[in-house]
Amino acid sequence: MEDIIKLVEHNGYKIEITRDENMENPNNYLIAQLAYDHKQFYVDAKVNNLLVKAKAIHDHIGAWMQTHYVILVAAYIHSGVSLSIFSDDTNYDRFDTSYSGYLLIPHDYTNDINMINVANDAIEIWNKYLSGDGYQYRIYTENTCDCCGNTTEIDFESCNGFLDIDKAIDDAKSIIDSQYESKNNCETN
Repeated sequence: MEDIIKLVEHNGYKIEITRDENMENPNNYLIAQLAYDHKQFYVDAKVNNLLVKAKAIHDHIGAWMQTHYVILVAAYIHSGVSLSIFSDDTNYDRFDTSYSGYLLIPHDYTNDINMINVANDAIEIWNKYLSGDGYQYRIYTENTCDCCGNTTEIDFESCNGFLDIDKAIDDAKSIIDSQYESKNNCETN
């Protein structure tokens, strides 16, 4: 059983927040695809529904630039991995920083102005994913037997894949509220 990070009560239901140990790789759902080629951190990208090996990105960077924004990504690799968008004005002279990765963002998805926002959002999601900041919730009620007093938990709903605890709680509350509203509508008709 996972350790409970947070327990919230809402409209007679309990919301239990735990870590999601099976978070989905962000390249499976992000438009901005990360490709990274380092012996301690290796990620293949999926571009135009084709798997692109990270090693091949270096060899074909010119071709990718015809159809994608290609953004250099730095990785600070020291008892974990932390990504950032490479910038000339940032001090990257540490021995444990690698410059072997790129974000690939299709030209037809965004423009020059929004491209940096898309890239920053992708880096933020990847950093949460890499640090294990994935959460899931379980909604349940408790039922106490009138005869023996034993309490049992009755599962109502669960969902995983959240990178933010508050978003997981908000989602769970909206599920409860929609159930609560439909129950009340049935009782008034």
